[in-house]
Amino acid sequence: MVMCFALVGTASDTRVMTMGNVNNIVKDYHNVQMYPSTINFYRNIVFGEVMPEGDMYRFGALYDFGADNGVVGLYFDETGMMSYDGMADNRIELIYGRPFGDTYFGFGLSLYSDSYMSEAEDDDTEMKDFALGVDLGLTMMDDLLDIALSFVMGPNWTIVDDAGNDGAEPDGNMSIGF
Repeated sequence: MVMCFALVGTASDTRVMTMGNVNNIVKDYHNVQMYPSTINFYRNIVFGEVMPEGDMYRFGALYDFGADNGVVGLYFDETGMMSYDGMADNRIELIYGRPFGDTYFGFGLSLYSDSYMSEAEDDDTEMKDFALGVDLGLTMMDDLLDIALSFVMGPNWTIVDDAGNDGAEPDGNMSIGF
């Protein structure tokens, strides 16, 4: 009975996370942001997820322009940059994919940005963070192998003190993932 329900279960971030963060095993449209080439398998989908507090957590749409023109996806979410907890929570991502014979290609551009103000009474400190990302992906070998390369410039942040002066600012951050 469990197997039957699992086979027809709809894909969602909650489902993937409660199964032990199995994004690298279970193939669904939540993998598209990690493996941009998999966008070719999910066409004409609109989705949204709401947090228990009622706030929108993630919204996206994948549109099929036809086999010769590919698929375009646009995501708005608050998952941010997982490797930098508490920084750059908001993300906008545009992903394009198309097949080339038996190989599927995907390309994504991400913009991460956020701003925080201190909630302390005598503290007007503001923190702003920002990052840009590029993702490339290939799916090949009869859809058995997904390869992705990720390059993120940032997060870069600025902390502005009470007087409006820049209190801390990095020289630059960069991450590369494969």
